Amino acid sequence: MNYQEFKQYVLDNIRNYLPAELQECEVAVVPYNTPKMQKDALVVKRPGQAETYSYLRDYYKEYQGGRLEGSIVAEIGQLQGQGKPVVMGQLPLYDLVTDWQQIQPAIVGTVVSARRNAELLEQVPHKLEGDMAIVYRIDYELISPIPGISLIDRSLFSTWGISQEKLHDVAIQNTQKVWPAKFEYLNEAIMQLANEVHPAASPDEYIEKMKSKGIFPIFLLSNQDKVYGATALFYPGIKEEIAKRLQGDYYILPGSVHEVIIVPQDFVKEAEGMRRIINRINRSMLDPKDCLTDRMYIYDQEMQRVLEFYTPEEKIACREEKVSEILRPEDLEPEL
Repeated sequence: MNYQEFKQYVLDNIRNYLPAELQECEVAVVPYNTPKMQKDALVVKRPGQAETYSYLRDYYKEYQGGRLEGSIVAEIGQLQGQGKPVVMGQLPLYDLVTDWQQIQPAIVGTVVSARRNAELLEQVPHKLEGDMAIVYRIDYELISPIPGISLIDRSLFSTWGISQEKLHDVAIQNTQKVWPAKFEYLNEAIMQLANEVHPAASPDEYIEKMKSKGIFPIFLLSNQDKVYGATALFYPGIKEEIAKRLQGDYYILPGSVHEVIIVPQDFVKEAEGMRRIINRINRSMLDPKDCLTDRMYIYDQEMQRVLEFYTPEEKIACREEKVSEILRPEDLEPEL
């Protein structure tokens, strides 16, 4: 079998080796990208519980080395049934995961839809940001040569004896180090093809060129790999840095878990209309599991806060009340 046939064989036969309580669970082979390589993983999706992954490329190497495919699938099924991260037939670093000092370099954060993951969020520590939630994972590859990843649930978190604020700070610091933010022009490729904007053009040059064309400039915030890049929005200082580069307030459209669209406020005449257009594009192009939120936010440079989209009148009221968190006026939610 080639690799594609091997993946299909595992997917077709894994239920023969799963325990009865997992027989009705969805089973899929999904891509998982790390800073080092792209991988495929078999995942058993347990409703309201953390997912566990079995990395198939490593098992395929064992198959190429002469191991029987039936033996491989049986092992994956057995370990998946235990509800633990599965890494090439081993339980990775399990003596290590309850040791906070040892495991903390492997902890990262990813942002997910709070609405779509309501049941999961009851089981895991997380931080809400409007309609988004930052959850935390252990990426074993960051501290060992063995690939593997698992979502941190409340039971594991409780063994560390730390605050959730500490967990969040460590996760974001590690994530920023492993996946640095990348802020670029969304129209950059088109403009370069037209030889109208040099790749090294400043935001001012780009904005002026867009203005001369009668087009509002669109920027993209992600990471170098464009995988779970929306988390970059929550890196320390990133929102303030973007405001300085754009010289003012800007709209934030976090439609995808992989990237965030940024548009300077001064160039948008009808924000609600822009939001509808971009949301329609996202819905037609994105896999549902990659959708983050249909809501639109605005970064207020004076207040140094992210607020949900609202009218100028509410903006004045917001400043008077000294709002300290993301504003979510449900009556302003437009019908899409």
